[in-house]
Amino acid sequence: MKEIIEEIVREEWHQFQLINSQGGRASCQDDWAQFSIMRSSQFLVWPEPLLSSYARDLQQASLAGRNLIFNKYAYMMARTDPAAYERVKHVLPEISQERKDYLEQAVQIHVRWAEDFARSFPKYAGKGRVIHEADECCGLTSIETYQRGELYSYGPQTQLLYCEFVFRCEQEGKNLTYLVRDQMAKMYHYESVEDMERSQ
Repeated sequence: MKEIIEEIVREEWHQFQLINSQGGRASCQDDWAQFSIMRSSQFLVWPEPLLSSYARDLQQASLAGRNLIFNKYAYMMARTDPAAYERVKHVLPEISQERKDYLEQAVQIHVRWAEDFARSFPKYAGKGRVIHEADECCGLTSIETYQRGELYSYGPQTQLLYCEFVFRCEQEGKNLTYLVRDQMAKMYHYESVEDMERSQ
């Protein structure tokens, strides 16, 4: 799994480098270490079939001259910058309303997980994004909007596998926000989420 995660993160980084935002190059585009931790911590909790499916999405997009990282941010603009979204939506894969409704179930589970995590680890959570799209301001993108954009950017098979993974985690009482943040804390050389919370 380590090899496929490295492959995914490297390809995401490559596609990220090709994005030119309206305000010019973003500072995070020059911070490989931070990018690698943020993305790897997410993929470390994914099952192998989901990782393999997303790796294929990235490979196929690259071969076709498409950029899934651009697509992710473009889908977010439907909420954060509607005028800009109108200018780019013609290049984005169309997603049916039925599929959006299905994906939204996973998005809202993520929102609930983030709420639970914030109640348990307010200091750690407070250093990240706001949770709800209703709280977005000053160019800040919420977890809700970000998760929706990310999920929309996946290929159809990856979307289904991801939703199945989310639904299974919920049924088993697992909180993906906690699991990802725990991986992240360890990559920052803390023992756990709890250890990182105590250090804030």
